[in-house]
Amino acid sequence: MKKILLAIIVFLSGINIVLAESSAYLTSLNIKGYDLSPNFNKYNNTYSVDIDEETTSLDLDYKLEDENATIEIIGNDLLTEEQNNVQIKVTNGEEIQNYIIYVNKNKSNEVMNLDSNAVEVEVNKKYNMKIVLGMLIVAWLLSAYLLKRIIYFKRK
Repeated sequence: MKKILLAIIVFLSGINIVLAESSAYLTSLNIKGYDLSPNFNKYNNTYSVDIDEETTSLDLDYKLEDENATIEIIGNDLLTEEQNNVQIKVTNGEEIQNYIIYVNKNKSNEVMNLDSNAVEVEVNKKYNMKIVLGMLIVAWLLSAYLLKRIIYFKRK
């Protein structure tokens, strides 16, 4: 009986018991080796990242605001050369937060260097062809001059 009276007194006195609210937010999100754009903010759901050509999946490092929440990562396997979308779905009870990362693959510097070297070789070929053509013209003029001198000396 005393316990019931105590419960009624606590109820009528207005003492509020606050239950912890569930959350479906991340408190941090990082991609090892790369920078998110913009910087992470739990209320922002859209990000982008530029990765190199060899990367096939993102190495995600994240923390949940509520340990009871569950996380599902969609689209993080076999990233292609085109733009990819990696979705991070955080669920806690009926609350759901979706974070989207737009992933862009960039050509590696080695490939870009090979392309610039190919252009340089092409320029050198054109430059070398001009030199060879110039040398042929000079040789032809010299041959014509010598031939003229030989014919002129034979007549005298």
